[in-house]
Amino acid sequence: MNNADLISQLYDEYHRPEFLSIDPLKVVHRYIDSPTIPEIALVSALFSYGRVPQIIKAIESILAKSDNLSPQFFSNLTEQSVRSIFPSFVYRFHKAGDLNILLMVLADIRREYGSLTELVKELLFSAQSGEQIFELFTQELKSRGKKYAQLEGSAFDWLFPSPSGGSPCKRVAMFFRWMVRENDGIDLGIWGWIDSSLLIIPVDTHVARVAQAFELTTKNSASWKMAEEITGNLRRIDSKDPVRFDFSLCRAGMLKKV
Repeated sequence: MNNADLISQLYDEYHRPEFLSIDPLKVVHRYIDSPTIPEIALVSALFSYGRVPQIIKAIESILAKSDNLSPQFFSNLTEQSVRSIFPSFVYRFHKAGDLNILLMVLADIRREYGSLTELVKELLFSAQSGEQIFELFTQELKSRGKKYAQLEGSAFDWLFPSPSGGSPCKRVAMFFRWMVRENDGIDLGIWGWIDSSLLIIPVDTHVARVAQAFELTTKNSASWKMAEEITGNLRRIDSKDPVRFDFSLCRAGMLKKV
């Protein structure tokens, strides 16, 4: 059996909803019918680093204190109120200021465009590659965050690494995978107007290790070049939806099956 067959076998075995129990996406699925599901998904993805139980605890804490990031929450949000809602949020090296800036940026986008979706449609209408998508998106949100420097978000920019900086952009890549890929019990399928073939695989330690085992990459450490190389090799298996293998490869890595 060749590597492509083994990868397809892992997909059949692990690309199933029961494995969402060890993924932050399980929380996002609860809100799939919410009008602010893009905002919920983005906040959840950006804080998805570290151990899964702690990630889920952090996401659920944010949602509990923000009326589940409802439209009303964003409509009423001000710099003064956001400080009072999240005065002491801490998740690893991110603190309240980083979260407060992110929420104010999303509130501004909703006031200006009606939703994050409408901004992304305008911003990415002519994007021709994953690199363009991630670069435009991260630069836009970082730029908007500068308005709120007084909220003291010292690690805000770290939430939005970009391809031009060499980062694999794991959390942003994961967010776009969630939003763009079809609703197949794993991903959400909300932004189907973005071509799935443009997506880039979210590379974490699990995906990197499994990709090396299957000779999907020649790189030794996670980087944008590694993410592109892995995605390019997965396109040889499925040119239209190469990132569909991400969930199963990551699950196999987490469970030490490879």
